[in-house]
Amino acid sequence: MLIILFITSCARHRPIPADPQKVWYDHQLTLQNIKNWDLKGRLSIQAIKEKKSGSGTLYWSQKNGIYDISWIFPFGQGKVVLHGDCNLVTLQLPKEKPVTATSPDHLLRSRLGWSLPIDSLNYWVLGLPTPKLATKKLLLDSWGYLENLHQGNWHIHYQKYKKIKQQYLPEKIFLNSPQLKVRLVIQQWNFS
Repeated sequence: MLIILFITSCARHRPIPADPQKVWYDHQLTLQNIKNWDLKGRLSIQAIKEKKSGSGTLYWSQKNGIYDISWIFPFGQGKVVLHGDCNLVTLQLPKEKPVTATSPDHLLRSRLGWSLPIDSLNYWVLGLPTPKLATKKLLLDSWGYLENLHQGNWHIHYQKYKKIKQQYLPEKIFLNSPQLKVRLVIQQWNFS
């Protein structure tokens, strides 16, 4: 009986490819062509120096370079909304008027005291390095998918992937910088 259970559980795992580098190359090409996507997940951010943290539900819609990001806090505490493109970004904080700037990084830093590299995150959430920063370290897992990435002052660890429409996409991502610890668990992916 134990042998049958063991064989059944092993059959559910995907086989390790003979050439993980080839899988990585093909995977990158496929993901680079995805321009329109939506995700829903759980996001927690810990600002190390300020000793502040928050968590909530994340909705991110990316359409041809335009993003709409909503971070909704539990128990009716409000939400943070970020809308923008490569030229202009608007931030809406709970109980405040919207503020507009040319850079999401500067806008977040001036309003929240910390910043997330939104222009890099839109690559990182797909499991890709951003072309905007030099790669200091890139480590693949046994299946040819990104496991660890170090770009800029960010270390990104991909803990878990999930198969979505013939592609494996990140399900659990840990991002660390000297200022922030970010945890993202993606519950749902949609492509248009």
